[in-house]
Amino acid sequence: RLYFEYAQKMPIFDYHCHLSERQILANKPFADLFEIWLSGDHYKWRLMRNFGVNEEYITGDKSHKEKFLAYCKTLGTAFGNPLYHWSQVELKEFFNCELEINEENAELIWDWCNEFIRLNNVTPQKLIEQSNVTHIFTTNEVFDDLTTFEEIAKKDYQFKVIPAFRADKIMNIEAEKYNEFVDKL
Repeated sequence: RLYFEYAQKMPIFDYHCHLSERQILANKPFADLFEIWLSGDHYKWRLMRNFGVNEEYITGDKSHKEKFLAYCKTLGTAFGNPLYHWSQVELKEFFNCELEINEENAELIWDWCNEFIRLNNVTPQKLIEQSNVTHIFTTNEVFDDLTTFEEIAKKDYQFKVIPAFRADKIMNIEAEKYNEFVDKL
């Protein structure tokens, strides 16, 4: 009742968006499912690393398809993990695909979703608006150039894109490039 009568139609404030402001501004159709799901999602990467997946299948040189297949193999073992359930919901909601995510269905899911992306010209704007997101907060360092946000504001989007202060690099005094980050600041 809470979901269907109240929450289902509520606007979403995305406080931790994995799309960069440059992707949102360019609004180019996604090339494939990897680009949407895995190219910048450190939560999915962490799950894969915890499962023992070699880094070449996470952020390395393997193809997008090989990385996606490795994610499906991992996710097939993660029932009960929020990523498992969230990914299943995303498949159904965004790609009209009701296959269970696992190693056995990985190729079918890859083909199905990539065909859906191609036929429906899936772009960041379409996904954001379909999700009823009204505000997106990107993760930016304190020294990032924010002019992209001015350009996004000129677009006819039904949502706002706002930089969120994230000082990870400037807070880690032991980081190898800490002095470079201080110089930028």
